[in-house]
Amino acid sequence: MNEELINIKEGKIRVFKNYYLNLGVLIAVVLWLIAATAFFVNEIRVVPLEDKVLDLSQNLIESRTKNRALSNDFVKLKSDYSEILKENNSPNLLFPYDGAVVIGNNINFRWDYSKTTQHQNYILDIRSFSNKFKVLFNVLNPEQNLMNFPTSRLTAGEYIWRIIPGKRLGDETVINGSISNYRTFQLYNSVFDKIKKTQELRVGISPSLSGFFNYLDDSGNIIGFDPDFIQWVSKKIAKHLKLDNSLKVVFVDTPWDQLLVKLRRHEVDVMISSMTSTQQREDDNRGVRFSKGYYETHQVFIRTNSEGGLIPDSLVGKIVGVTKNTTNESAAKYLIDEYKFNLRNDYSSYSDLYSALEQSEIDFALVDDVLVSNYLGTKFYKFGGNFSDKLKGFYRDRFKRESEMYAIAVAPGTATGIDSILEFLNKLIESSDGQKKIEELSRKWISTKLTKP
Repeated sequence: MNEELINIKEGKIRVFKNYYLNLGVLIAVVLWLIAATAFFVNEIRVVPLEDKVLDLSQNLIESRTKNRALSNDFVKLKSDYSEILKENNSPNLLFPYDGAVVIGNNINFRWDYSKTTQHQNYILDIRSFSNKFKVLFNVLNPEQNLMNFPTSRLTAGEYIWRIIPGKRLGDETVINGSISNYRTFQLYNSVFDKIKKTQELRVGISPSLSGFFNYLDDSGNIIGFDPDFIQWVSKKIAKHLKLDNSLKVVFVDTPWDQLLVKLRRHEVDVMISSMTSTQQREDDNRGVRFSKGYYETHQVFIRTNSEGGLIPDSLVGKIVGVTKNTTNESAAKYLIDEYKFNLRNDYSSYSDLYSALEQSEIDFALVDDVLVSNYLGTKFYKFGGNFSDKLKGFYRDRFKRESEMYAIAVAPGTATGIDSILEFLNKLIESSDGQKKIEELSRKWISTKLTKP
């Protein structure tokens, strides 16, 4: 009996030993799996994120370094300018700069003079190249180094001007300083007046290499929807101005952020470059105005695959890239609070943005659907449709518009009615001929891939 009890106890002990041994092995396996999972999660998710954070930190450091360098350059340029001004005994003419084009009712002549005192007086000397016209005026507010002069006293043409430190006393001129050199400027009554006299239409454009609106072909020619449309517009302008010959269209290839600057300075007559019409752009470039829109575009997110995913969950924590100084950047900043993505806005062109997307530097890009149309369904895929409804408040608040429309921008000018190029363009775009031409060019240039998901 005792032996049987002993055997039973020993059997139970063996069972318990095996049970705890197996339990220990199971716990060890579970702990190993947890550790392995943590390791792989770290390698697959955390490490890449850390790398992205390091890259972004490095980009931030580089941007700050560049900003400091630019600030130092700006300070040095100001210092150099001040030194040159001190060494120069005569006034330095600021505007109109040499060769400037002036359109409007007034010219604000501006200059600097290192010898300025509270009692300094100036004479504005204006002369015409085409005739014997010559005027000398005492500057009314000499302390401002500025004189507002009405162009109604001048006829259209080419002029030279200079500043004389001194004062007119009747027919006598009293000079009490070194006279400045002459500068030339051209004066026109309106943009139409300039176009008619020069027989050419100067067009600011920035080939985007992104879609069919304007880009460079293999021969370096600017082609696309915009060039075709403005060539057609030029023929309508020539007919309106009753010119015997067609206008010569001169495309001025211009960096994107300089387009409206050149327009404001009358270095070009009009600007067309798939640019969205916004009130802010008009406000930032005094006098520049946009025509009626000729094409409506939509904001879309794109990516390199067509996999599923839901808005907004698939965007949370992701990196969305945009081209800087575009409406895409403004729209992304408007959407970022709701969709919780990270924004990267240091791309200077759409081609750079697309390369970053292909190389997985970013997860998504926010672009105009039409600008990426020729890549949709092949290189890139739309995600979540367009966001026009979501952005309606943004368009009203930021653009002062109901939608996002490409438009032609025109240079400052005071002409109205039949002499206003802005009113002419608005009527032309809204006319049946204008709408037919836009439809024709849409069929020619804009990819049918826009209809794909």
